[in-house]
Amino acid sequence: MLPETLKKMNVFVDGVGYLGLAEEVTLPSIERNTEEYRGAGMGGPAMVGLGWNALTMSIKLREHTQTLLKALAKHAASDTGIRFVGAYQSDTPGAAMVAIEVVARGRLDKIDLGTAKEGQMTDSDHELSLTYFRFDRNSEPLVEFDFENGVEVIAGEDVLAEARRIIGLSE
Repeated sequence: MLPETLKKMNVFVDGVGYLGLAEEVTLPSIERNTEEYRGAGMGGPAMVGLGWNALTMSIKLREHTQTLLKALAKHAASDTGIRFVGAYQSDTPGAAMVAIEVVARGRLDKIDLGTAKEGQMTDSDHELSLTYFRFDRNSEPLVEFDFENGVEVIAGEDVLAEARRIIGLSE
């Protein structure tokens, strides 16, 4: 079996599509925030989970876009909407196309306008810090984080549902 390869993609920022302009998208690295703990009587340390590290995403475009430059004016942590859709397929004979979709919200924190050289293409890199992230495979949500609302759903399990109920965020 051969691995699935990205065959086609598109990225949208605040509903504006960048088909033909988006060159690369760096999806978030999902990493637990842990701390080493060794209490009295323990023979060795245990890594204690303290939630998740910050999620970031970046987009590389082949031009300076007015829409993204204007997004710098948005100051709230979740004012910018991002959607990445990719069609993946293995080169194994008969392999079906797989839909990967990422929906995220965050803030545009950095734009690198690149270098300008006559006769060469323009690159602009855009970095976003995320407060919301959902990763779907063939319309099945696999991971969803909504940091502002205390939501953590992994493989269909709402991991923080009981914690939200206890602290009065849901019934």
